[in-house]
Amino acid sequence: MRQARDALLVTHGGPLLDPIVPLLRRSSFTIHRAPAEAASIELMQTSPFDLIVIEYPIEGSSMNAIVSAVRAPESASRNAGLMVVADDTGTAAVEPLVGGGINRIVRRSHVGSEFLMALADLLAVEPRRPLRAVIRVKVMASSNTSNMILAQTENLSASGMLVRGSVRHFPVGSEIDFQLVLPGAQEPVRGRAQVVRHAQWRRERIEGFGVRFTNLSPNAAVRIKNLLEGSD
Repeated sequence: MRQARDALLVTHGGPLLDPIVPLLRRSSFTIHRAPAEAASIELMQTSPFDLIVIEYPIEGSSMNAIVSAVRAPESASRNAGLMVVADDTGTAAVEPLVGGGINRIVRRSHVGSEFLMALADLLAVEPRRPLRAVIRVKVMASSNTSNMILAQTENLSASGMLVRGSVRHFPVGSEIDFQLVLPGAQEPVRGRAQVVRHAQWRRERIEGFGVRFTNLSPNAAVRIKNLLEGSD
């Protein structure tokens, strides 16, 4: 049986988000609603939601202010998936916050078709655990040569990790090869991953990049799972 989760729809009161309600219920979400007004920010901070979907814009507030409030350390919803539904103009205004507090943007004209894919992508991301571990990442020095550089992980999940270090060689969308030295292990976990975001200094206070695993060496997924669960 799937665990029940809570989703908050912050709307202007129209039918725009109605098509996504059945999708959320099939994914075991309990639906809550709030008006797209600054007064709803307190609800986002004080109640623990697993998913927040906001119909942009919010009257009396900016997305920067909302993201800062929701992602604050004391916020009950700081780990919620945060999605924004906006028209083309709003999408352009909100895009700089993707990866910096907002997880996904869905266009108003494609709510039905794009929301399901965005939701599935969000639900595929596993909870992350703080972990400081040494990682070696392959960097292409030229068209024919490559170097391995040392870095350190900030956190780890079954689906990816956040790595501390310069982002100069790691643009979003690029693929990396890595060797991750897990605590207490002699043999590193080897694999391939895609850079999906750069860390936001203002919010996370680190320079680094987040990756999603695309290919792991044999038994690597089991070793990572055991580590996350505290098994030997």
